[in-house]
Amino acid sequence: MLLKINKYLAWMIAGIILTGCSTKMEDMTIQAEKAAEAEFQAEKPPADKKSKTFSFYLPHGFTIEEEKENNVIIKKGDLLAIIFRNPNESSGSEMLTNTIQSNKKEYIHTKVFEDKGRKGFMAIKKAGNEQYELVVGIGGVKVTTVTKAQNLDDLAKEMMKIAASIDQ
Repeated sequence: MLLKINKYLAWMIAGIILTGCSTKMEDMTIQAEKAAEAEFQAEKPPADKKSKTFSFYLPHGFTIEEEKENNVIIKKGDLLAIIFRNPNESSGSEMLTNTIQSNKKEYIHTKVFEDKGRKGFMAIKKAGNEQYELVVGIGGVKVTTVTKAQNLDDLAKEMMKIAASIDQ
């Protein structure tokens, strides 16, 4: 009898811990969504860097690691992010948004934003032990990184600012 009670208590404690972690992660994804949406709605930031084919805003502390025709890899400490621009898509394009939505099962959180003919999005999926892939974008531009949960809201804001700065 005592063994059954101990097993029951162990399962209850495990359930409470998992629920608590789940709620905390849910809160972090909602904060990231709010940060990305606020930047999506904000005034377009001025571009201060130029790659081979497009200009963009580079947040403080980031450096350009590598450039290709439609991609730029940026770095801040150990964090890498890739900026992708499809020159054939406009800020109102739904191509990337539809791709995220059609693969929605892969993500733990997705959100689509619309404003003044522009289509934006944010998506988060598990990328390993305590790591999450964060993707934000507008039209034919997306910015992707892998980070810890506690960095999601700050990075969602910075990455959406980058995406918003790129002319399409």
